[in-house]
Amino acid sequence: MDNPNRGHEHAHQPSGQQTDVSSYTSPTDLVLGNHVNGSDWVNSSLLVFLGQHRLQLDRALQTHISLHNATLSAVADSMITTALKEKDEEIARLHIMLNQLQELIINIEQVIDDSIRFAEQSIWIKWMI
Repeated sequence: MDNPNRGHEHAHQPSGQQTDVSSYTSPTDLVLGNHVNGSDWVNSSLLVFLGQHRLQLDRALQTHISLHNATLSAVADSMITTALKEKDEEIARLHIMLNQLQELIINIEQVIDDSIRFAEQSIWIKWMI
């Protein structure tokens, strides 16, 4: 006995044409195709569609991750460059302070030497008188 739904299966197709799996672009189209070719075809077509959609999502995600990583790398490089520049400036300030302290020490040593000579001369003069 013939299947009573058999005539209904082909009611949406022009006679003599086969349904092209690649023409479907959404799960809705595939579900609608359930009445056209049967549940096995829809299940396998849906799996193909979902597999292709998954690959598209994987590619989009990989692109997004790559862009995100590039952005993070640029931000990290910028932060490192800024930190290094600040450290270089701090080192330069410390060198200036060190030079100033060394000059101060030299001046203090000179004052001490001058004071000692003056004291020695004062003592010598007093002894001579």
